[in-house]
Amino acid sequence: MCYAALFFFHLPQQYATAAMLAITVVFGIGTGGVYYIPWTVYTFLADVDEVFTGRRREGIYAGTMTFSGKLVRSVIVFTMGAILSFYGFQSKSQTQPESAVMAIALVFCVGVIALALAGIYFSAQMKLNRKAHLVVLAEVARIRAGGQISHVTADVRAVMEALIGFPYEQCWGNSTVCCDGRNKHLDRTPLVGTTRQP
Repeated sequence: MCYAALFFFHLPQQYATAAMLAITVVFGIGTGGVYYIPWTVYTFLADVDEVFTGRRREGIYAGTMTFSGKLVRSVIVFTMGAILSFYGFQSKSQTQPESAVMAIALVFCVGVIALALAGIYFSAQMKLNRKAHLVVLAEVARIRAGGQISHVTADVRAVMEALIGFPYEQCWGNSTVCCDGRNKHLDRTPLVGTTRQP
């Protein structure tokens, strides 16, 4: 978006160059956060998944995130190429038509804003925060130490059910959604005790 703003502001050459360098530095720092934050959050999701399935499945989450990232990036590159081609962009030409230049500016401005707003919206839907994650960790530790599902407190139950979307009795591998129906009668014994690898 900032690169697009340089086009619309028509700054003198020396100011435009300095502004572009400054934007690039800030962009690099921001990009580091964009790539780092999702990989930080995904470890917390694996803790929630353990409560639901009774298994540690970080590898599945890591593989899904990597695949999803590559898929989204490929779709974005394809879409940008189609848009620029539609507006007359010529890859081997040193000069571009005004329509192509305007399309590039709009893609970097409107496109970035739209994707940023979408990211903010979906991030706001996430119910897992630091306080809730501490509750998850404490409950995982309790179950690993031999605690029973039926002994869960009301506060912990509320947090777990809000995060998982299922009744707490269906956690720890007692749901047909995650365990192929092996515990059809909602066994109160946590599956985590028998399925976790040492």
